Amino acid sequence: MSEQSIEKNKNPKNFKSAAELAEYLSLLEQRLEKLEVENRKLKKRALSETKTLNKDLDFIYDILPTTNLLSKNFLGRAFAVWGHFFVANLLIGIVVGIVYFLLLATLLSSILK
Repeated sequence: MSEQSIEKNKNPKNFKSAAELAEYLSLLEQRLEKLEVENRKLKKRALSETKTLNKDLDFIYDILPTTNLLSKNFLGRAFAVWGHFFVANLLIGIVVGIVYFLLLATLLSSILK
């Protein structure tokens, strides 16, 4: 029996003899065996790819810095972002303050002369 006849004879009422039913069942068993073999191969491949993926993830976690920016805790991430924001503003404020002080000092020195 071919694959088409297997699909055609899905209904047991279509079998005309016990021999046809036995042939149909043997073809189904062969298909099932092939699928089981293919399933085992796919499981092995998936397992090996998962191991490779886990190694890659471990490598990525090793090279990532230990910081609260990557924390799973929301408050930890929020305070880490706020801390970076505060330090950035502090540095920018210091630079702007120095420039302002220098401009003010040159302006005052030119007025006093």
